[in-house]
Amino acid sequence: MSEQQDDSRHRQVGWRLLFWPLLVVLVAAALWLLPRLTGPRAELVTEELLRAKRSQWRAAGIDSYEIEVEVSGAQRGHYRVVVRDSRVVSASFDGRPLDQKRARYWTVHGQFGQIERELRNARSGKTWPEGVRVRIWASFDPTTGRPLWWQRQVQGGSQTVTVRTVAFRRLD
Repeated sequence: MSEQQDDSRHRQVGWRLLFWPLLVVLVAAALWLLPRLTGPRAELVTEELLRAKRSQWRAAGIDSYEIEVEVSGAQRGHYRVVVRDSRVVSASFDGRPLDQKRARYWTVHGQFGQIERELRNARSGKTWPEGVRVRIWASFDPTTGRPLWWQRQVQGGSQTVTVRTVAFRRLD
């Protein structure tokens, strides 16, 4: 065997020895990095969780902000709301002006109220037909507790709705 063939075989063996440890390191890095890139995981919402997140939001003391929300599924639309001192000062739905009464639903406080109503409706069994199972899932900001994403998931029906905050900016 020539020296060149021996050197080539040595490099192949070296690569094979490094492949599995390298693969393990890459998979471990991906598992560590993925949650940091995708944000907090969705949780099944309970009344206790919602109370805790609402309290966390109040404690954050954010009274002025701009929020943009995308709604998809059985309902659709893009909402933009500006809140100053806890009051809606301007709002739009799909680029058109939106009255303050409807705009309040898309503030952070309003979204907490919507999630609470959805939980109550799911629990009561009066809102949905027999055999339909409704669950509320959400992901909350770890610092402020505000909803980042929430979904009314309807199993056995076609009324699933997803609400996702696409932009949030404090105005203080």
